[in-house]
Amino acid sequence: WKAGIGYFDTKLMDRTELMSGSNLGLGGRGIRRNHTDDLRSKGWLLNAAYQFKHTQVGMNATFAKVSQGNAADALLPEGGDAMPVGNTLALYVDHRLAAWNAQFGASMQVAQKETFSDKALASGFTEQGTYAVVNAYAQWQPQGNGQLTLRMGIDNLFDRGYYTRSTYPLTPGKVTPILAVGRTINVSGTWKF
Repeated sequence: WKAGIGYFDTKLMDRTELMSGSNLGLGGRGIRRNHTDDLRSKGWLLNAAYQFKHTQVGMNATFAKVSQGNAADALLPEGGDAMPVGNTLALYVDHRLAAWNAQFGASMQVAQKETFSDKALASGFTEQGTYAVVNAYAQWQPQGNGQLTLRMGIDNLFDRGYYTRSTYPLTPGKVTPILAVGRTINVSGTWKF
C-alpha cells in the first residue's frame, strides 16, 4: 500500500484590479486601481494505491473550497483570479501482461455537483451537475525491442457531454459554456534512443 494526504491553504492578499474607463463610465478614458477582497483556496488532497503482482489500483481525491473576503457567498464563478472547482475523484487500474509485453488500464474521473451561493444564482449562474468520465488505454512493446512502445488510448469512452470544472458555468445572456471534448482516440508510437 501507498497513501498520502495533503492540506493546502492559499491566500491572495492585498489584490488590486485594474478597471478601464469603459467600466468606470468615463467614455473609454482613464484607468483606476480597485482594491478587492482577499481570495482564499483551501482543501485536502488524498491519494492511495495498492499493487498486487502485475496489477495496480488507486485513487486521487481533491476537496477544495474557494472564498473571497469574509462573506461565504462573495465569490462569483466567473473566472478571473479564482474559479471554484469543488470536489473531484479519480480512480484507476493498470495491469501488465508480462508474457505479451503489454499493459492496459482504465481510469474514471468524477466531479461532484458544484453548488453555487444564492448570490451567484441570483446573478444568473447555473449550477454544474455531477459528471463521470471513463478513459482506457492499451500499450505494447514488440518482443526483443525495448525501445519501441505502441499505445492506443480512448478518452471519454462513453462520449459523455459535460463541462469541466475549469470552464465558465452557464450564465444566460452572458456566457454559454463549451462542452469538453467527446470521445477521443489516440494512437502513438514512442522510440527511445
